[in-house]
Order: sequence, then structure tokens, then C-alpha cells
Amino acid sequence: MKIPKDLLHRFFCEGNDVRCKHIRTIISAMREGFVLEFIYRDNGESTYMMAAPICVKYNSGQWLLLGLDHENKPKAYDIDNITNIGEHWETITLPANFDYHRFAMRF
Repeated sequence: MKIPKDLLHRFFCEGNDVRCKHIRTIISAMREGFVLEFIYRDNGESTYMMAAPICVKYNSGQWLLLGLDHENKPKAYDIDNITNIGEHWETITLPANFDYHRFAMRF
């Protein structure tokens, strides 16, 4: 199930900060079914990551990218710790009955 094409145009973010740009890239990848690649900073280390984006969640002051990692395991990424984000050539297709709400509640 793909996200409606006009979803990106329904996301409004004040200013032109990095977080807003990342969220726009994530929404675009979800809409088109692309996997994302990015550098993730965690505990002072930077690591190359790939993730299939499932949804974006705002929780307790944090914007999170929720997705599946390269081993198909659910994972949450703090969007503020992401750099150099872009769409990868790989794609993902979720089942039509995929429960986004249930997935998001894991985090």
C-alpha cells in the first residue's frame, strides 16, 4: 500500500531546517516505496544505515523514523541523529492490510 501522492504537499514545516528536509525525504520515500540510506549518529559514532521507512512518529519531543532495518527488524531512528539521507534504488511493498498504527505503537 503506497502513501497518497499528495501527502508530501500536506506536510507543513516552518522554516527550512534539516529536520524538515529529512521528513520530506522520508515521506517521499514512503510514497514511492523506496528504501532510505543515511548516516546515523549514535553515542558519538556515525554509521551508514539502510532502512525501509514505515512511518514518522512524534513522541515526547522527538521525531522518529520508524522502519525496518537491513535484517527486516523494526527499528526507530531519531531524525535529529540522521545526516546525508537519500533514497536508495531498492524498493519495499507492504501488504495492503499492513497495520501502521500497531507498528508505530511498538515504539
